[in-house]
Amino acid sequence: MSLRRFARRWAAAGVLAALGMTIEGAAQAQQGMLLPGISAESQTQQAPRIIRGVPATVPASGTSPITTLPTIVPADPAPVGKVPVDGFRAPALVVPAAPAQPSLLLDAIPPALPPSTGVAAPAMSSPCSSCGAGFDWTKVPVVPIRPQAGFFFLFPTGPGYYTGLDDLLGNYREKPPAYPYPRFAANAFRLFDFSFAYLDKPGNTETDPLDPLKRIHIGDDFLLSFGGEFRYQDIKSGDYLGNKAGTNNYIDRYRTRLFADLWYQDLFRLYVEGIDARVDHFRRPLNFGINDRNHLDLLNAFVDVKIPFLDEGTKRNSYVRVGRQELLYGSQRLVSPVEFANTRVNFQGVSAFSRGEKFDFDAFVVNPVIHTVDKFDSVDDKQVFAGTWLTYRPMKGQSAELYYLNLGNDNRTFTGQRGAKGGFNVSTIGSRYNGNYNNFLWDFEGMYQCGTYVNQTINAGATVAEAGYHFKDLPMSPQFWLGYDWASGGSNRGGSRHTFNQLFPFGHYYFGQIDIVGRQNINDLSAQFVCFPTNWITTTAQFHAFYLDNARDSLYNAGGVAIRSSPTGAAGTNVGRELDLLINFHLTNHQDVQFAYSHLWSGSYLAKTGSGKDIDYGYVQYTFRF
Repeated sequence: MSLRRFARRWAAAGVLAALGMTIEGAAQAQQGMLLPGISAESQTQQAPRIIRGVPATVPASGTSPITTLPTIVPADPAPVGKVPVDGFRAPALVVPAAPAQPSLLLDAIPPALPPSTGVAAPAMSSPCSSCGAGFDWTKVPVVPIRPQAGFFFLFPTGPGYYTGLDDLLGNYREKPPAYPYPRFAANAFRLFDFSFAYLDKPGNTETDPLDPLKRIHIGDDFLLSFGGEFRYQDIKSGDYLGNKAGTNNYIDRYRTRLFADLWYQDLFRLYVEGIDARVDHFRRPLNFGINDRNHLDLLNAFVDVKIPFLDEGTKRNSYVRVGRQELLYGSQRLVSPVEFANTRVNFQGVSAFSRGEKFDFDAFVVNPVIHTVDKFDSVDDKQVFAGTWLTYRPMKGQSAELYYLNLGNDNRTFTGQRGAKGGFNVSTIGSRYNGNYNNFLWDFEGMYQCGTYVNQTINAGATVAEAGYHFKDLPMSPQFWLGYDWASGGSNRGGSRHTFNQLFPFGHYYFGQIDIVGRQNINDLSAQFVCFPTNWITTTAQFHAFYLDNARDSLYNAGGVAIRSSPTGAAGTNVGRELDLLINFHLTNHQDVQFAYSHLWSGSYLAKTGSGKDIDYGYVQYTFRF
């Protein structure tokens, strides 16, 4: 890539980020202006609820109502005489009593006046069922406790600036905003697991210009939300293993996801999420990945039905889900949507899940979805993936997991002993314990596999041991980890096969950004360091030392494909060392920009099985979520 083209791309990324910050900054700046004729004291002491920009009370003085843009405000009123930039709320309109009827303005309900006034709020009819008689929407959907990945890091939670825009406008917060999406460009979780239920809570003081797209009440019993994500990646890879000529490769990836989410009380849910994934291909011989392109397709399309008789008399919530869906369990080492791919991994079938205070239980039977570029994605009905997953949380921040997974593949494309062709059936039994306590961080997981592979028996396993420490009292909240990953390999001769099957993993997260290593026939000694120069900037450094488990087995990449082999074992086991550096800027609640750079120092194994050149890899990513 010429220097001019490189500069144009980075400038374009900067313009995108600046434009987004300018738009949101203009909206928030308008919210922060003091209204003429009203004292700072009255503005800071009043705390009326504003939902989706609709004022909910009128000032005691009887001043004329004035409409303003919605604003993000602190959880508590500012002290008298101290007016934060975003601490202003406009006086609100009186909502007159009206005959009960379906209305789209179901959230414009006056809350009680601040306790300091000593005056009770007037009784008024309530079209919002979440605020008065009727169904309580403040607990729908049930927010799952998302499992922590390995090498997890703990985001800052104390006072500070939580977005670049907050820093620019001087919006100092006492705690993180309630906005549920992660403060990070990569979202390893599923969009349908995030909840905006805080918007329906009486007394909520956090609003956003895009709130009108969320939690639209249709009558008393229906709730509708819209949202999505746009992601752009500019990727550069130099001297990649696939480049026979040793050339550099440049590729731009674009991904758009849009969803609609409809609830009938908490008994029925219809969720539909589309995806459009595209690639600009600049220079060969780099080939498109199987998940790089998927034009105008369905990522998720399912219905949830509650099973009330299972939860009667308990605090549990149990549902059956039918349709196309992403699966995500535990550390995502075995079952993940695989966030870094342009098209996320999804399935079609039936799953059931039950959520409680201490125990969660999941079970599923699905077929993997096969991604095609310009045709509607269909399932591979010759593959069946099933499993159960039990999670126990003994205390906050800790979890113990026990699971059983089975993948059967009847496609007769695999080679067994003496060249025989056939399918396989592999069962995985595993357990995991992870968490944090008194600044200590840990993650331990063990997996054993058995089954059949064509005409061989499977006997394989994998283990993970990671320990870390959070220096939370030091500036920038540094966190340090050391880890060891092992996944078995073998020559696979005779009647036994020992190569671990990684199933559907988030390998990019665990074995380096360059993706030449997967969880098969590998030993990985690793370390990670994370710190936060400010609450809206995350910096990460990760180091890996890779060695094959068995010299006669292959090196498998993040997709589980054998990319290098030494059948005699003469090439040894030293794959190489990799350093990954990443910095993430959380510009606004909606926007992130991330820069990453990786370098692989090739080991003797790569040099003896093909190109032994070192690899440079980097990307810039811009993400907008709403």
